[in-house]
Amino acid sequence: EGIRADLQRLVARSAGSIAVRDIGQVEPSRLWRPNPDSTRLSAPPFHVQINSDWRVVSYSGLVSGRESEAPDYDAAIADRGAEPPVETTDPAFQFPRGTAAGHCLHGLLEQIDFPSADRGNLAPLADGLLERFGLERRWSGVAAELVLAALDTPLDETGDLRLRQIQRGDCLRELEFHYPLGRLDPQNLSGRLAGFERYRHTGRGLSFQPTEGLMRGFIDLVFRHDGRYFLADYKSNHLGDRLPDYGTEGLARAITGHRYDLQYLVYSLALHRYLGRRLRNYHYQHHFGGVYYLFLRGMRPAEGPRFGVFFDRPEQRVIEALDELFAAGGRAP
Repeated sequence: EGIRADLQRLVARSAGSIAVRDIGQVEPSRLWRPNPDSTRLSAPPFHVQINSDWRVVSYSGLVSGRESEAPDYDAAIADRGAEPPVETTDPAFQFPRGTAAGHCLHGLLEQIDFPSADRGNLAPLADGLLERFGLERRWSGVAAELVLAALDTPLDETGDLRLRQIQRGDCLRELEFHYPLGRLDPQNLSGRLAGFERYRHTGRGLSFQPTEGLMRGFIDLVFRHDGRYFLADYKSNHLGDRLPDYGTEGLARAITGHRYDLQYLVYSLALHRYLGRRLRNYHYQHHFGGVYYLFLRGMRPAEGPRFGVFFDRPEQRVIEALDELFAAGGRAP
């Protein structure tokens, strides 16, 4: 009866386009027969205007107009200009480059248990992922070493924080998010970021189409440490064949060159909103720990966070400004 009542309400709003009738017991052979009426049928005119600006957009769409249904796994290899090639024997720099390699390493880090990972349990996983993404299995040992180095490299100067110590119950892998997005265009985004010196360059030169709808993305890792929540993104980008290429200056070039700072601002807002709905008495300053971008080829446990580890903790006012812009778009909040 509840279903019938719902249908009758629909009929009442249909202006005669819909009717509900009881058919009783009908033989299947009688449910269809050719229409004897030869009158040409046509659909009624369609006068509704569809808003084509409404869409699902991502960081990739803001930066390059390229949308993907898959997680973002590293940017295309950049031209390093006139620098002479370097012959290297370091397997981390020899490991294959490109999207397939990124998928392989991300897959390993997504599947393993951080505290118990070792060469023995990484090898079969690496073999399977290399084969899946069309890479030679001879790289299995190198893939395992890259992942182990990422687990064992200190992420802070004190050495108190390493991925190795993060338990499964304290992390979320490949956290997919969608959040509402008010009308956004290059002008209002760059204008909002222009108010913050550190991120002023991030909004310059953007040329995406005005859009509203949903912001979508995938965060490689969200983890909890000492009561704070951090997000991490793994990057297999090849920045050079020397370890210093993965130092502070090299990472800064990669971050700004690929606008990864815009990416992690989008991700930070997602985590900020997520925590605000999940934690009682959530406060950004107390709970939000920051952002790690881990460039896997440069991570060395003996070197600490000097190479391959990029960290930032955006100011609360930056995240709140983006929160307001993304919620209200070009309109007054």
